[in-house]
Amino acid sequence: MSVWQIISLGDAATFINGHAFKPEDWSDEGKEIIRIQNLTKSSKEVNYFKGRLSDRYKVKKGDLLISWSATLGIYEWTGKDAWLNQHIFKVQFDKKAFDKSFFRYLIQHSLNEMGREVHGSTMKHITKKRFDKFKIPYPPLELQKRIAQALYKADAIRQRNHQILQKYDQLAQSLFLDMFGDPVRNEKGWNVISFEKVAKNENSKRVPVKQADRDSREGAFPYYGATGIIDTIDDYRFDGEYLLIAEDGKNLLFRRKNNAFIAKGKFWVNNHAHVLSYNGVAELEYLEYLINAYDLTPFVTGIDQFKLNKNNLEKIPVPLPPLELQKKFSTIVEKIEAIKLNAQKELAESETLYQSLLQKAFSGELFD
Repeated sequence: MSVWQIISLGDAATFINGHAFKPEDWSDEGKEIIRIQNLTKSSKEVNYFKGRLSDRYKVKKGDLLISWSATLGIYEWTGKDAWLNQHIFKVQFDKKAFDKSFFRYLIQHSLNEMGREVHGSTMKHITKKRFDKFKIPYPPLELQKRIAQALYKADAIRQRNHQILQKYDQLAQSLFLDMFGDPVRNEKGWNVISFEKVAKNENSKRVPVKQADRDSREGAFPYYGATGIIDTIDDYRFDGEYLLIAEDGKNLLFRRKNNAFIAKGKFWVNNHAHVLSYNGVAELEYLEYLINAYDLTPFVTGIDQFKLNKNNLEKIPVPLPPLELQKKFSTIVEKIEAIKLNAQKELAESETLYQSLLQKAFSGELFD
């Protein structure tokens, strides 16, 4: 590492911020406007601009783009010529020689480091000044290529394991639709009842726990917030009162909007989740896949933060197939989940390997 140069990102390349498009600039024709949600694939909505701008804002196939607000990441554009929106940098290699693949890994690693301390309490945000001043290693070009090849192999294993997990999820969802049909159309003609009749609400069993009580409890349990597992209780720092469901077995948790999942054993949960258990009417696995196949927009409230209150939850219509058919589905899903555990273990191991190689690669230890 001692023979490598250490330079600032601002001295490595030029990073061009996108144009500040306004909603009134949007059109149904022209060139696509690249927004962060188009890079992360979190939205299929695409806006266009039919006017003219400086070529500095034009993105061509192969250009590297860096999102530096809300979501931190680096992406290679694979589409047609497009216009770049603000909060995204286009990389212009006009200062130092870089292998593109090496640069992608380097930037992702750097963003992870920068992301540990970022501006903004509710949205990650890196200022241009801080970004340009961030120090990076600059090895010789041939060594960059060797590092990129090693990281690519480790990354490919990680991505393959991730895809395997996704296929298991798709398999279970496909099985649900084959056995029960679309829950909205209910083409199989199942009897429909309200959600309040198909599961037992366990929220009354929540136990308020203050910060001072935490250290007196043994064991580390998953902590669930509005968007999923946040951490284990031994590691998570919180203020005020949160809640513990002290029931073994399994429960169905609802989060904001279209999110339901099975939680097993003991866990902590805050007041943004509904906790339900089996009442003899519907299998929890059936309800989990039913809800995740639904569009619950008519039942949620709020604009910036979606909420599904208890009254609206209980109004959700539930097609009710025979319980034996539901149990058959649950048995198959449990087998799929058991197989997924091994796949998740392999993914975790490949992720650990990849992160270890990243640290070694950019500390100069990979090819000592």
